[in-house]
Amino acid sequence: MVSVLRNVAVDYADAYGSARLRSAVTDRPLHPGRSGQAVLADPEGNEFCVLRSGSDRAAPPS
Repeated sequence: MVSVLRNVAVDYADAYGSARLRSAVTDRPLHPGRSGQAVLADPEGNEFCVLRSGSDRAAPPS
């Protein structure tokens, strides 16, 4: 039997912090969107979005 993983949902206490860490580790910049999403890409170039909280959107970029 073969299984295929299609979607993964992870609940982070600090999703944007995790996105910043992944961005730093993979040396790929974050592309914050106006909708409260941060778009990341994995090493193969596949993009995924991380939803940011209101306090993350209000904080200045670090």
